[in-house]
Amino acid sequence: MTLTRLRCAVMLVTILLLASCAPSPEVRPEERAVTDVVLAFNEAITQEDVNTALASVATGSVQLNLHASHAGMGEDAGLTQDLDALWRTVGAVLFTTLDAYERTVEPVDVEVDGDIATVWTETRTVSSGADGEATILDFTEVYVLLRLDGAWKVAAVANNRPVTAP
Repeated sequence: MTLTRLRCAVMLVTILLLASCAPSPEVRPEERAVTDVVLAFNEAITQEDVNTALASVATGSVQLNLHASHAGMGEDAGLTQDLDALWRTVGAVLFTTLDAYERTVEPVDVEVDGDIATVWTETRTVSSGADGEATILDFTEVYVLLRLDGAWKVAAVANNRPVTAP
């Protein structure tokens, strides 16, 4: 009976070890490609390189606004903004008024269907001013990408970023 229990224990440990060593589900190349575009866009913003970030954005791309980003900015700004113009404006303000700005993006869902793709992310921004105080925001973003001339480009971004003080 002891030998049987020992064999069962060895088999159970073996199964658990094999299961823990199993490869994670493979990411398809198309999913990796669109995820890489989103990650590169956000890394470039963190590095204060707006031009590199916007190189991954399609001409005519838009930011979908659920509400104003900051209190007092007006609620009638419209549903969409030009994504290129938005980041050129935001970048000019962020990078000259903050000591540090970091965007951390974790893709949580990626779907590719032909020449259109979506990437849902959990996003965290950390903004630090001269006073050393950090403002941390956690929110969800969804990126819509289009394959244009063989390259994936961001066509639209929407988020549920909370409204913050001006």
